Amino acid sequence: MEQKNKCCLCGHDPNSDVIKERCRDIFLTTNLMNTLTRPFTEFASYKMGLISEHGDLLKRATTQDEKDAWSLQEQYLIKLKKLLGNKLEILNTSLYLESYKETDNINHYISEQEVKRELEFSAKRFKEAIDKASDLNLPLPILDRIIVESFTKI
Repeated sequence: MEQKNKCCLCGHDPNSDVIKERCRDIFLTTNLMNTLTRPFTEFASYKMGLISEHGDLLKRATTQDEKDAWSLQEQYLIKLKKLLGNKLEILNTSLYLESYKETDNINHYISEQEVKRELEFSAKRFKEAIDKASDLNLPLPILDRIIVESFTKI
């Protein structure tokens, strides 16, 4: 019995033009929403010192690296992010919920969000511990050992 290839996003025949278009749209929408929900501090233009942590322009791009970071796409995304503000998380959640019509899926989403909040809290605490170790100038091998020991105690 021959097994057909299935799309990893939707599970349908990946050779179908309709499915290819749908998968492309899912990918592009997800990428756009992920980019728009990132903090400004993760944008290349922030890392180059061109924008503030609030997305405000601090200086014009002069070097080639700065011009590459301050692309038309980056400018558009920053303007869009500033215009949408806090509505982005609501929009992202709304889009996710619209794709689920059954109660089980909504309950699954709620459970996902609970786990996500717990993991985000743990990740924040982990980062704080790493920052503290850095402030204390702990050598990397010692920090590695501490991390491994900490996770083996779980």
